[in-house]
Amino acid sequence: MTEGLPVRGFRRSLRFSRRRAGEVGRCLFLVPETGPSCGVRDYTSELVRSLRRQSLVKGCEEVPVARIGSAARRVLRADTIVFSFPLLVWSRTVLLPVVLLLLASASRRRIVLLLHEWSHLHPLRRATYLPFVALCRTIIMLSPTVMAGVQSDPVVKWARSKCRLALHAPPVLRPTVRECSSRVRKVRKFKSNCDVVIGSFGSIYRGKEPTALLEVCRYLRENQVRASVLFVGGFTNSIDGYESRFLQRVKAMDLEDAVFVTGYVERTPELFALLECADVFLYLFPEGLTTRRSSVLTSVEAGRPVLVRASACAAEVAHHPGYCSLIDDGVLELIPREAALPQIGDAVVAAARRGPTVRPVNFEAWWELAAASVSAMLVSNPR
Repeated sequence: MTEGLPVRGFRRSLRFSRRRAGEVGRCLFLVPETGPSCGVRDYTSELVRSLRRQSLVKGCEEVPVARIGSAARRVLRADTIVFSFPLLVWSRTVLLPVVLLLLASASRRRIVLLLHEWSHLHPLRRATYLPFVALCRTIIMLSPTVMAGVQSDPVVKWARSKCRLALHAPPVLRPTVRECSSRVRKVRKFKSNCDVVIGSFGSIYRGKEPTALLEVCRYLRENQVRASVLFVGGFTNSIDGYESRFLQRVKAMDLEDAVFVTGYVERTPELFALLECADVFLYLFPEGLTTRRSSVLTSVEAGRPVLVRASACAAEVAHHPGYCSLIDDGVLELIPREAALPQIGDAVVAAARRGPTVRPVNFEAWWELAAASVSAMLVSNPR
């Protein structure tokens, strides 16, 4: 084992993919030109860099799209067009990607959909993705749970033969320096009055069940542990008004002094300075651990214990040697799905007492394997 990946299997997979490389012409990954970063955008950007670095796909590039004219010209000069969803900014500019999709289809370009989520998306959001599901040749996903959601959805289950499973990798490289911003100083002051700081990273929305962390925090406080919750990230612009309901819940639970929401963090040195203020990361996703969660991998890179509810899908991590290694080495601790508050609270306190962990993620190795898995799918469906 070498830093989170079985080397023998990794190299064998990579050699197989490289033997098939070069069969794809110019490949464009379309993303919005501006807007806040998100896990999907970060994954797409790093994937393109890795594909180019390894020469796995010729002419591979990430194309920021702003004006329809210039975007259309680039689509017509390409062979394969990849749309990544859900991206935060695409949700506010629905028409532009649809126009590019229709152009790519009419000009007989190969269309690939890189789909990070399905079942937990709002029905209206899923409805806007239906044309992409219908016209694409391949749907690439990073989690068996997400794939199962597509394949069991009566609206799109006819597209199950298009589904392929690729490998996830941490979208953010841990920096060598830290930024001590005013926000970092505020969080450190917040931390100084706590016994345990429970961390959570990424966008805050209903599907991640962030209120479950509030329940754990309140339970620990009722049992004489000065616990707090640090949310490193901000709320999404959701149409269900979740932010106001979440803040009302914090107030109703009398936890206003025990919850800190940093808001969106752009700079990586500041981000990791904030992440390292947590004593332990806790994720109680309804579906449990899924291999698509960038928040979990970034938390592992922060060098703090990471606790995640066990996956509802028995085979969730079986395809991913990196995740298997994290679990086997105890870096990722799975909480039983039936665990009650006392068991979760005890696990949080015990993990926090163990202190920082050694970072087991070899960023470059994970990305070599992830890029190899995606390139194999791009070349396996010739035009």
